[in-house]
Formats: sequence, C-alpha cells, structure tokens
Amino acid sequence: MALRRKVLAIAAFAFCIAAMGFIIASFASPFWVESDKKVNPSGFERMGLWEACFRNYYPTIRPITTKRYNGCWPALSYELKDLYDHFYPAWMRAIQAMMCLSMLQEVAAVILNVIYLIHCFSFEKEQFLVLIAAILNFISAFFCTISSIMFGVQVESDRQWLPQPDSNFLSWAYGFCILGALLALFSGMCALTDYFRLRVEKERDGMDRGYPGAVVYAPREYSRPPNYRY
Repeated sequence: MALRRKVLAIAAFAFCIAAMGFIIASFASPFWVESDKKVNPSGFERMGLWEACFRNYYPTIRPITTKRYNGCWPALSYELKDLYDHFYPAWMRAIQAMMCLSMLQEVAAVILNVIYLIHCFSFEKEQFLVLIAAILNFISAFFCTISSIMFGVQVESDRQWLPQPDSNFLSWAYGFCILGALLALFSGMCALTDYFRLRVEKERDGMDRGYPGAVVYAPREYSRPPNYRY
C-alpha cells in the first residue's frame, strides 16, 4: 500500500531526472544547428548555445577581417569577439538566459523530489515541497518550449544569420531541448497530482481524528414530555 502511494512521486522523480539530463545535454552541446556536409561547404559547421564550430570559415560580415576560423570556439572566447554580435544576437542571448534558468530549476526540482522521497520533513512541509517541485517543472518546461520555438523560427526565417541557410538543419541537441520540455511537463503533472492526493489524505485523516474543521456528529438528544413516567 505504501508503494502504491509513492507511484506518482517516483514517476515525478524519474521524469524530472530524465528532463534534467536532456536539458543539460542540450545546454552544453554545440549541435543545435548544423550545416549539411554534402552541400558546398560554407565554412560554418555547427553551433549551440555556447559554442560555434567552423572549418576554414572566412567571415563576410562586418567588421571585415582577414582571419579564417578553424575548430570549435566558446561563444565568449576572445577568438570569436568579432563574430559574437552576429552569431549571438539579442534573441540568442535571451535563449541562453532562459535555458540557464530552466536547467537550474530542474536541478532544484530534483533536489526537492529527493527530499520528499526520503521524508526529511513533516507532512505539511513535504506537501509544500511537492507543490514547489511541480511549479518549477512547469516553468522549466515553459522556458524550454519558448527557447525551442524562438530558435527554430530564426533558423528558418532569418536568411542573414547563418551562411547558406538552405543547407542548415536543426540537430539532435535542439531535439533534446524539446524532449526535456516534455519530460519536465510530465514530471510537473505527476507532482501536482501527488500534491492533490496528499491534500485529500490530509483532509480525510482530519475527519477521522476529529481535527478542527472536521465534521463530527454528536449523538442526538431526545426531549422527554413533562409528565413522562418510567
């Protein structure tokens, strides 16, 4: 019976762990968008939120430079300072910020789920922790969803952002972001359902024990007539 009561909590924890793994992998990977190698190479190979890779890439954007780029470079490195504003515009920085928040929220949700599963606090505090974990998962899923929509739209519509836009395609790290959003959503739904289950159990336990607010039926007293005799 105790295991059946924890099914939702275990499911929420499993989904949360999986969501955190996919979001971290997507966050750190330079495979959000790639260039098709079968097409005439443009010098651009792939890029992610924090890294861009080139092969003999000569930038044609301003500022004009004679430097050619080879290899993978962090977005904030000195080597990419001339290209940073072009490859990482304001909307891309917004995606970076949202994915940072999403990753931190998933880590916090995992910690709260662990605390709940090992029963470190009282029943009332654990109920509050489950609710907070559900909210964190929902917000994390929201940020991942907005990030994936923004990035996908820009890759398809912005013809001036990446070289040879027709030969570029969304890669597996972008899919990991979407999958992480779905798993975070499932985790939040399980945690929220578990929260309502705990709330119902608390109210039911209060009625059984006669806690304040519970409905307690007193025995009915019958009035006797004034001239009643035994």
